[in-house]
Amino acid sequence: MKFQTLRNANTDRQREWPGNEKIDIAFRAIEVAGEFGEVCEAVKKYLRESRAIAGSTATISDIANEMADAIIALDLLASQLEINLGEAVASKFNLTSAKYGLKTQLPQHQETLAGDRRQNQNQSGELEDISAEMDRMMLVIETAVRWQEGKDSDNHQTILALLQKNKAVREKRSKSPPPPPEPPKERVYKMKAGVDVRQS
Repeated sequence: MKFQTLRNANTDRQREWPGNEKIDIAFRAIEVAGEFGEVCEAVKKYLRESRAIAGSTATISDIANEMADAIIALDLLASQLEINLGEAVASKFNLTSAKYGLKTQLPQHQETLAGDRRQNQNQSGELEDISAEMDRMMLVIETAVRWQEGKDSDNHQTILALLQKNKAVREKRSKSPPPPPEPPKERVYKMKAGVDVRQS
């Protein structure tokens, strides 16, 4: 059975499930934790019987049923998070193989691999831009506070350069050339009662 087959069946059955509209990601996460806890409980009971420890027992079949419930619950959580579980498993399996120099790999769609690389690159670039912009803004705020207090700022010589970098980041994000500078406004001087009055 493929993960997608399970996803389709899960989706169809959830439409029939009473109260499904009230289920959110937090509920699904708790459900997953509970189901995997039941797997551990079944294993404990199985070991209890094999070691002749008093108490309730479980069989391999019981463990298999609990494992199935856990996988079903995990797929439901992945569905709400819009995660392709099959591709996620293949990607993580292959990353672990590469990390330890192992040859065994699971097949992955090439478009998924390319998409993952693009997503990682984009996210990395965005985080760098955000971090740099926040650093610059903090410096702008510090300088503004110093000026407001009437103190000389040690950073006043760098503030213009930082603002220019800020502008460059915004232009890079918009992927459009910067607008042309506005032409200087003409200044007109008129005489009024013998005094120059400047208008702009």
